Amino acid sequence: GFVCLIVETIQYGEVWGQHHGCYARGWFNWYSRGYTPAGVEVWNGIRGLDLLADRPEVDKENMGVTGISGGGAISWYIAAADPRIKAAAPVCGASTLEAQIETRTIDGHCDCRMHINTYRADFADVGSLITPRHLLIGQADRDGLNKVESVRQIYHDLKKMYELHGVPENIDYIETPGGHSYHKTSREKIFSFFIKTLMNKDVS
Repeated sequence: GFVCLIVETIQYGEVWGQHHGCYARGWFNWYSRGYTPAGVEVWNGIRGLDLLADRPEVDKENMGVTGISGGGAISWYIAAADPRIKAAAPVCGASTLEAQIETRTIDGHCDCRMHINTYRADFADVGSLITPRHLLIGQADRDGLNKVESVRQIYHDLKKMYELHGVPENIDYIETPGGHSYHKTSREKIFSFFIKTLMNKDVS
């Protein structure tokens, strides 16, 4: 089986903090100061990996991450930042910069979605830091926050990166009907993805 740790997001539970400084309060000085809740969430995720790695029942050589929306974005960032993640399955957590600006979907995202992006890195650049480890990108086709066309573009761009590494089989994409949400098909795909990549068992 799997040992699972659910990391509580700041502001919405017992962890103090603000998620909506720029989104709702006009605190754009956050960015000039180099602060974003995304950084806090990634740090909390990394410390969560430290906790799991110290537990005797956990195989620290086979750890994964998944999440949706802000949790999807943080799944990208944690996997990019920490090589202990062997498999990542972010859902509805990515979009190209071009699409975010053109369609103004950026207006609907809370601040945990936005990393400090001084060098204007796109999500394919974030994903390239995950290469060649296992990556499953999940996306809903009517997501009002991440246009499906842009997520397809990220997948195709990253697929080329995986091909350069000689492991095109290590990246996959699942598209499901509906809005900004999971779907029965995506959940089943994610479960089988982790069983395959972390336990080497094929249940698909």
